[in-house]
Amino acid sequence: MIALIQSAIRNDIFALLNHDGSSKSVWEALKVKAEGGKQIKKNKIALLKKEFDLFDSLKGESVRQMIERFCHLKIELERFEIAKTREEIIDKVIEALPRADQWQTFVFILKNDTLYDTISLDALFEKIESHDLELQKQNKMTGSSQQQNIGLYYKGNVPSEKCVGSPKTTFSGEKMKEPQATSTSHHSGYHSSSKSNSDETEEILCNIALKLKKSSAMSINDAKQQMSFLASVLESYEGLVAGKIGNSELTKEDNDQIDPEEMELIDIRWCLASCIRRAQRYMEITGKQSLGGPSTKLGFDKSKVTCFRCKQKGHFKRECKNSEVAESERPFNDDYYRKAIYHLSRE
Repeated sequence: MIALIQSAIRNDIFALLNHDGSSKSVWEALKVKAEGGKQIKKNKIALLKKEFDLFDSLKGESVRQMIERFCHLKIELERFEIAKTREEIIDKVIEALPRADQWQTFVFILKNDTLYDTISLDALFEKIESHDLELQKQNKMTGSSQQQNIGLYYKGNVPSEKCVGSPKTTFSGEKMKEPQATSTSHHSGYHSSSKSNSDETEEILCNIALKLKKSSAMSINDAKQQMSFLASVLESYEGLVAGKIGNSELTKEDNDQIDPEEMELIDIRWCLASCIRRAQRYMEITGKQSLGGPSTKLGFDKSKVTCFRCKQKGHFKRECKNSEVAESERPFNDDYYRKAIYHLSRE
């Protein structure tokens, strides 16, 4: 029997068990190792009781996720033999529901139901999930910006939607509603419009046309992912302009208390927005209309290389066969960074 238990756990864990050689003592030692001693169990029980009292829905959490989290908490309570009555469990789930008006109406109707005093936890979860799906359906029916969620019922490939009547450009924007007074700014590759009335919002439909030389090398899902990255870049820049990325009033201690995943997302959006800002500034300084096209190769153009030996373009110093020019001659008299500094001083 001991050999059977030993085969089920790692050797390093088995070596730490305090037992007298019998299978029962091994099992008891393993139980203490997993659950902890009396003091540890006492502290865990106190913490679990506190967690039950404080249980509530989290910001950005769906109702289904809240139910799953509560089920895990209930399992832990049962594992440590913490007894809770049916009424306490039902009331706690009801209290944890979102504070929105639709849910408060649901709670009011539920509590006034004659079957509320005898309802089971499974039946309550079923009613909650049913109401959640009903709210999702209502939002989809009334929301003009809602799109089909095909993944909810169909796992196969779907044909991509064709843009009828859209211009054959790399990126174009079409406004959902015509503003009363608009100001339009044009940049290479895209255009955007903004209303003079700050209280009204405006949505832009983006039609993106891809021209792939090797279409077999990229699947439809890969192309969709690249387009979602492009949308993220534009949304991040919009957030930067609107002052929605980060918070300058937060201290270091405040930032340390934010979820690292959320901080990483903020950093990524800030970098994406900064890329657009740097690209716009680069085009303003150099006078270029774009950063390149589909035929542009990654890397540097060797024709723009200036040799430090002969001060001529097209090769490096180690490749130079010309005679050396005096060091006093500076090859980059009109370099980009000087332009950037002068451009900044003129603003």
